[in-house]
Amino acid sequence: MTDPTKIVGKECRFAIHIPTRSSDQPDVHLVKEVLHYEDGRIEPNIRFIKDMTRPFWVTKSMYRNHEQKKEREDLDKLTCFNSTQSNLRFRVAKALDKAYSPMQMNMLADSPYLYGSDISSTSIIKHQYQTKYPDTISMYSVAFFDIETDVVHGTNDPIMATIVFKDKIFFTVQKSFYAGYSNPEERYFAAVKKYIQPYIDKHQFKIEMVIVEDPIELIRRCLEKLHEWIPDFVAIWNIGFDIPRLIETLEKYGHRPEDYFCYPKLPESMRFCKFKKGSTKKITASGQVKPKNPSEQWHSLLCPAGFWFIDQMSSYRFVRLGGQEEQEYNLNYILTKVLGRGKLSFSEADHLTGLQQHAFLQEKYPFEYSVYNNFDCIGAFELELETNDLSTAVPTMAGITDFTRFDSQTKRFADAYHYHLLEHNQSVIGTIPPTKKESEEEEADYIGDADEDYVDGEEEGDDEETVAQKADVLSLRNWIKKGVCW
Repeated sequence: MTDPTKIVGKECRFAIHIPTRSSDQPDVHLVKEVLHYEDGRIEPNIRFIKDMTRPFWVTKSMYRNHEQKKEREDLDKLTCFNSTQSNLRFRVAKALDKAYSPMQMNMLADSPYLYGSDISSTSIIKHQYQTKYPDTISMYSVAFFDIETDVVHGTNDPIMATIVFKDKIFFTVQKSFYAGYSNPEERYFAAVKKYIQPYIDKHQFKIEMVIVEDPIELIRRCLEKLHEWIPDFVAIWNIGFDIPRLIETLEKYGHRPEDYFCYPKLPESMRFCKFKKGSTKKITASGQVKPKNPSEQWHSLLCPAGFWFIDQMSSYRFVRLGGQEEQEYNLNYILTKVLGRGKLSFSEADHLTGLQQHAFLQEKYPFEYSVYNNFDCIGAFELELETNDLSTAVPTMAGITDFTRFDSQTKRFADAYHYHLLEHNQSVIGTIPPTKKESEEEEADYIGDADEDYVDGEEEGDDEETVAQKADVLSLRNWIKKGVCW
């Protein structure tokens, strides 16, 4: 007989580093894991790892006879050190005989004698799980999230939001949006029945509708529901719109975004929430500077929570890199191509497009517009059922690499190559000093994070000439990348 309480395997979905901010605060990693039980059940779990140490290597004194960085070095020529991620800069400086140096990691990593320090602690944790439980594999769970914002009164605040997860739909809307209408719940469910009932029946969705007083309560109720369900991914089509808008709304009304997005049991002193924009420019083979299409950008929300926000649009594109590029990457086009039907439309608004159509529906057809919001998430849900991009392809392609760097094929290769060298060649991969300036708290210290179309050192606000000049600089990243391929 099987024991329903016996855990037979664990998977690490992702890990998030919570850096030390004071001497009395530990170095912590939040790990979203999935527990596998002997009776076949799996369930999500949030685990905290306190003061975990990670390795880095420094060349022994007798072998420090070169000035150029090496692609790799034999273990017997290196000394291994261990450090928490928060103390890494200080430990590296001391190991390099620069104990009192104010240099940041991007400068310390310029040393030709430093190895392995830019493999992130989150990647190390994922590798440890995969090594201990190599045969424990399951699909990621995905919730689909979409907001609609006010385009009539000029507030730009979220007026409604939908979450679809498994067989559940959570819909929340501001009370003022239905002002002047009696029995809004009945009218809403009548619109559901009229326009999307076949989809509700097909997936046996159960709808929970919540009417709230203001945009802050709307955001709070949505994030509370996600904290309750803790899916692995929260997918948004074009995350570059929804997440900044939520953060801006919270801050506008005097609220800290981290108090809503972070794992609720996390102490306030350990919370943080920052939207990290991906690169927005690229250099063509001819040297031209061009903006990246939103689908080519890879944004991340840095926040310790039990779920990871991910851009479904960009994921769709990156999973298919190397294939034929789509004419468009808006949700309507992709749904039409893959599923044979697009977003929900209403004949009353067919004569309008864009913001004009949204404003018209918000003013004249609030219940149809509510169902329109629901259907965007249902469409994204059905697209995932067809493609398995988020539940399977993205996690598989990412390997042990942090999802913030999923867009970098070079980084994914470097992470995998690091452990290949350790396990098969008894050597360690060299470090590459990042050229992008990052804050000490966020220092990722990534190796080889330059793509063919990525400009090393590109900063927000750089003009085309500056970006082009940076692209012309021969970087060690490209040197090591070529060295690996050779």
